[in-house]
Amino acid sequence: MGKLSELDLSMDPFADGPIGSSAENLHSAKVTRVIAKLSEVAIKTGKRESCELKYAQSIADDPDWAVAQRDENVSFYRWQGNYWKPQTKHEAQKHAFTWLETNEPGLVSAKLATQCSQSAQFKAAVLPGQPAADIVPLQDCWIVVNADGSLSVRTPDRSVGVTYQILASLNAAGATYVPAPVPGGTFFHSFLLTSLPNLEVRNLVQEYCGYTLLNDTRFQVAQVWQGQGSNGKSVLLKIMQKLHQKSAAIRLDNMEKFGLQSLVDASLAVAAETPKRGINEQVLKACITSDPVVIEAKQRNEFTYHSTAKWIIACNRFPHINDETDGVWRRLQIIDWNVQFDKRNRIERLDELIIERELHHVVNWCLEGLQRLLRRGSFDEPQSVLANTMREKESSNTVLAFSEDYSVGYSEGGKTLAKDAIYEKYLSYCEECGHTPCGNVEFWSRMRAGFPHLKETKKREGGRQKRHVNLAFFQPEPEDMTTQEEINEAFK
Repeated sequence: MGKLSELDLSMDPFADGPIGSSAENLHSAKVTRVIAKLSEVAIKTGKRESCELKYAQSIADDPDWAVAQRDENVSFYRWQGNYWKPQTKHEAQKHAFTWLETNEPGLVSAKLATQCSQSAQFKAAVLPGQPAADIVPLQDCWIVVNADGSLSVRTPDRSVGVTYQILASLNAAGATYVPAPVPGGTFFHSFLLTSLPNLEVRNLVQEYCGYTLLNDTRFQVAQVWQGQGSNGKSVLLKIMQKLHQKSAAIRLDNMEKFGLQSLVDASLAVAAETPKRGINEQVLKACITSDPVVIEAKQRNEFTYHSTAKWIIACNRFPHINDETDGVWRRLQIIDWNVQFDKRNRIERLDELIIERELHHVVNWCLEGLQRLLRRGSFDEPQSVLANTMREKESSNTVLAFSEDYSVGYSEGGKTLAKDAIYEKYLSYCEECGHTPCGNVEFWSRMRAGFPHLKETKKREGGRQKRHVNLAFFQPEPEDMTTQEEINEAFK
């Protein structure tokens, strides 16, 4: 209107008096330009609204797009031909931007692409439900694990909500599939024999690696790969990470707020750095067992999530765990990687060579282990692995180690021991072993957890009342022990 007000009144088409033809033409041209400008703004505004609706409808009509809602958060998924891939916010907005370039090139902007993407969330189809069958989604086919442990080959189906992928191909032909054993002479075969020489332990690792291919956490266990460097554990860890389309790297001392956001849609969780202390044991247990955990993601509301990732914790030295209830310990299989290789016997870039040339052998090895596990119905932990767990449990819990080493048990015949005498013995034990002792209150809290029938009484000693408990040390008496002199005599 500012432009019109500056026009000469003689050019006003609504003014009284004659208008010259030249003035009339000039005025018409200016009015036309003003009306066109105003119309362009109106059309753009109208088109912006219809752009969002048009894009949203295109997503609704496209069977390759779907959304999943978690509390107040909505995420896009896009069918890749063999699985539903979760879309990042950037990927979803980029798709909308590309659509605008093709369909509305005059209106393209990052802001409009964002608005289109957000609007499409209201129209997109809902992500299909999880498969009822045990499916291993490979790049070129799906492998179905049947109830009897046999394997079937299946064509990927977008009506099934598989949201992860195993990055390997098998070129499987026919309706059934039998995993081929790892050929001798391959890098992977040599690696297994040298890094995991114990057959029982190797079989357990194989079964767990096979377990990671499933889309649930039915066995509710994690594996801990422990040992000093140059022993092969990092090689297998990198191979397994490469095998999974999405693996989450988790810090065990940062499992709150944003620390768990990478778990969403991950099929494998890896903790390659373990702190000495500060592990949130309850959250770790919940993640291993697929119990609900609260996840916070940047620029999103927090939401509740049930993780289906399987856990591999790699460490040089086992972290300190305070668990008194066995809630965490019974979820852990501790594997010692004891073989160390010097530089002369090491193959440089071994993990890369196996990934580049032999990943199909790794998948077959995993499938073979998975078959064995499902047919048995549970893990069969070797005695050495059970011993590892007990060793680390005792090491983390100095009270338990003290009780074991001193054969503490319930007393008989009404006999008791003074609480302060037991605690003093515990302090001496920790000093001798180089352990950091618990405080008095913590010590007795752990003793009560280990001895639920502990009874406390008061007795007067030396004119003072002392607290006693129904415990005793069941160590061999001195006369029952072989002396050093007797040993020397036997070898004369």
